[in-house]
Amino acid sequence: MNELNKRKPYLYAIENYAGIPPFSNVKLAHIIYMVGVQMGDKECPSVSTVKLWYQQCQSDKWLVIPESQGRLACKH
Repeated sequence: MNELNKRKPYLYAIENYAGIPPFSNVKLAHIIYMVGVQMGDKECPSVSTVKLWYQQCQSDKWLVIPESQGRLACKH
């Protein structure tokens, strides 16, 4: 699974189910777990990692992914 395909479902779920920032770590942990189960992700990201992805996406409206995979607009 490439980096973009891993990040997108987590960010989408946060935008749609976490409510208004600041997010509760408990709520985020539950969302991360549920997305991981649905995706079959055996190495779910931590709450702090997903928060960082979300902040990066919100700050410049781009998903921060490895240059080798290009950059895509943060439109879920």
